[in-house]
Amino acid sequence: MARVPRWQLHDLLDLEAVFLADGDDAAIENRDRAIAANIVRPAAGVRVLTGPEKVRLWLEARRAGPDAPVAGSAYLAASRTLAGILIVLGLCSGAGLAAGLLFFHGDRPISVTVFFAATVVWQVVLWLVVAGALVAGRRPLGGMLAGLIGWALTRLGNSGLVADGGRRTDFAAVWGSLRAKRMIYGEVLVWPVAIPAQLFAVALNVGIIAMTLVLVAISNRAFGWETTLAVSPETMLRIVEVISWPWSALPQAHPSLAEIAGSRIALRGEGNYDAVALVAWWPFLVYAVAFYGLLPRVVLLGVSVFLKHRALARLDFRHSDCARLLRRLEPVVVAGDAPPAEPGERAAVTAAVAGPGGEATIILSHELRMPADQMAEILRPIGIEIGESLEAEVDCAEANATVYSRLVGGSRPVAVVLDGSRPPVKAILEFLRQVRHASGPKREMIVVAVDGGGAAFDYDEAWRKRIAELADPYLRVERGVRS
Repeated sequence: MARVPRWQLHDLLDLEAVFLADGDDAAIENRDRAIAANIVRPAAGVRVLTGPEKVRLWLEARRAGPDAPVAGSAYLAASRTLAGILIVLGLCSGAGLAAGLLFFHGDRPISVTVFFAATVVWQVVLWLVVAGALVAGRRPLGGMLAGLIGWALTRLGNSGLVADGGRRTDFAAVWGSLRAKRMIYGEVLVWPVAIPAQLFAVALNVGIIAMTLVLVAISNRAFGWETTLAVSPETMLRIVEVISWPWSALPQAHPSLAEIAGSRIALRGEGNYDAVALVAWWPFLVYAVAFYGLLPRVVLLGVSVFLKHRALARLDFRHSDCARLLRRLEPVVVAGDAPPAEPGERAAVTAAVAGPGGEATIILSHELRMPADQMAEILRPIGIEIGESLEAEVDCAEANATVYSRLVGGSRPVAVVLDGSRPPVKAILEFLRQVRHASGPKREMIVVAVDGGGAAFDYDEAWRKRIAELADPYLRVERGVRS
């Protein structure tokens, strides 16, 4: 079978860009029909594409056209630039932190206690806060961090995005459109923030470890521990053994009891220090940063990348823009590795594939009162087949309790057939809200605004605007024509 590329985050940016650029006229309908015909490559092993695969191939066709979207490439360039900046910033920050903590005055050992608190303890505390937020069902990445990284991506995307012919694309508008559809993309939108944050944290810990090793290798550094509390060397040994348990099998995992006793920093620096004990701490510190700082961040970075790909793979592309596109693309098939067939064979294969649409629950406004065959004729061009038919008083949302109860727990798309020759008044919008509440948040809904049999469709634009005001990504409006 021909392989369909997997969805990536920059693909979603391009998809939003073409949706923002497209209208909904006959030219676009014809263009997408032509794209659908080119996607069809009949051969021996033909299969019907899934919805996400159809949208993905359609996007590839749009990228090959004269009005190719460029928001995705801008995002790739911006995210790579941002990643590079964060990595350099993290390395410099980690190296600077370690250099400051390891500054040696010559008459007083470097405090292991201070170094450990400044490089390890705060990271462990942060892990506990993140874990607590996850248990409480809250997102551990705050709005400030998300806003900062989003701002950086927007600035980098806009500053570096100049399309062919000098046409400049507003990357901020496309990025905003993507982030506005949280109900659709949900988890996918977490990872543009989480992954750069983990890159910075990984680089920070690498900087700390690298600078520590460099300073230990090229100069003398004496280390000791200190506390105002009455802590004996034996107690300190037990604490160190607990901390170093993850790397206890490695060489020089922690200082011995004698080395701990010989490296305690005394008041005013007048301690009875042991030369060997004063250099016994640095491996313990490097291990601690590696195991409690670097390793968890590397693991989280890998998990973030995995979860990002999983979230992208789970997108169903059933929201209104994609649903309208899929109606124009039906049917689409792909084939195996056999050579392309002749145009006549393509037509034969296309005819053999199941047609567009599927069974839906139909809610018919009582004022239309049309026979089932006429309603089927109106719905079929939109890609809708009648599964179950209900009649409702759309001007009085409270009068339809029976209709709402029939929608609960169902999975079929819901098509609400209304009189499109009248304006979408407030009562109709309230009825649609009640239908959405009964149907569930992600069930496909189509408002079919039927015109008056050849009369001017004066309220076409009004219906689209009012439906858009509901901010329901899984609700779309279609025009139905009654002969």
